[in-house]
Amino acid sequence: MGDRTVIADSCSKTWSMTGWRVGWAIAPGTIGDSINVVHQHLSVCATSFAQAGAVAAIEHGEDHTRRMVAEYADRRATLLERAARIPALRLDPPSGAFYAFPAVEGAGVALRLLEEAGVAVVPGEVFGEAFGGHLRISYSVSAPELEEGPRPHRERALVSRVLLTGGAGFIGSHLARALLDDGWAVDVVDDLSTGNRANVPDGAKLQKLDLARPGATEELADGPYDAVAHLAGQSSGEKSFDDPGRDIDSNTRSTVVLADWALARGVPRFVHASSMGVYGQVGHAAGEESTAARPISWYGASKLAAERALAVASSRGLSTCSLRMFSIYGPGQDLREMRQGMVVDLPELPAARRADRGEGAARPRSRLPVRR
Repeated sequence: MGDRTVIADSCSKTWSMTGWRVGWAIAPGTIGDSINVVHQHLSVCATSFAQAGAVAAIEHGEDHTRRMVAEYADRRATLLERAARIPALRLDPPSGAFYAFPAVEGAGVALRLLEEAGVAVVPGEVFGEAFGGHLRISYSVSAPELEEGPRPHRERALVSRVLLTGGAGFIGSHLARALLDDGWAVDVVDDLSTGNRANVPDGAKLQKLDLARPGATEELADGPYDAVAHLAGQSSGEKSFDDPGRDIDSNTRSTVVLADWALARGVPRFVHASSMGVYGQVGHAAGEESTAARPISWYGASKLAAERALAVASSRGLSTCSLRMFSIYGPGQDLREMRQGMVVDLPELPAARRADRGEGAARPRSRLPVRR
């Protein structure tokens, strides 16, 4: 085996001589001669002081190396203890060198850490696609710097971030709360035409903006974002006949320009609130995803057009999903709007009439879904 073994090493890590660029190779005679021929034509000789330093390190540096290994062990323990306080970091203890390679979720985490937290790390992607979703953290820095780096208040730069349109509305505010509970950073965009500022949960940022207005996306923050959840828009089939142009702007145009904006900024995911209104009248049978879309309102047509536009965005690399919602009810509904699906309290009229005629007691009032 010895006649086929080559050992290559350097002074960079063992003796902290990274910038000195000194190393060596040990190889059998013929192989060593070939290495020497190639080396002489590819690089110049190491400087004389670097060679002298390397000799001194090899001959007298063992005590320094032992002290350094002990120091790195202490720094590693500090990093692991600090990182354990940050749920967004998933870190297996490193077994060598002075690097940690934690897994994180979200796009642009390294850039966010640099810009928002003042911490420099290396994104895992630079080492190959298999290392995406990781960061390389060096604990070769001084102990005070290491103490300052992974503090919990910097966790905000590690969490996934979503741009949520319509987050001041009924469904959007519920989604905002769920995302915050799951650890996301939530930026809400809403024109407050039907939404309410009070619906936006604590912890979410609100920007008042009408995405149907030309040039509106230029006023959005650049992120980086890990997803867009586009719920903003006009949501009544009946109201769509009042101003069809506005309906197309609110539901279709806003989706197109927002998807284009997401593509330009590398946002990986786009979730779109569509509607069962794209199907039109499906009769008494339960609608299925494969049911032909035949909208009978400008609202349904605008949502279907938005879905078709997102197919174009998907072909250009944006991961998209359209959810065809229908008659969603729950806490926080605006019962003042009577031209949308909602829940209202109605008496059961037949029972009330029987009671009026003395034919038995009226049963309690029921909550009935009403589609207007």
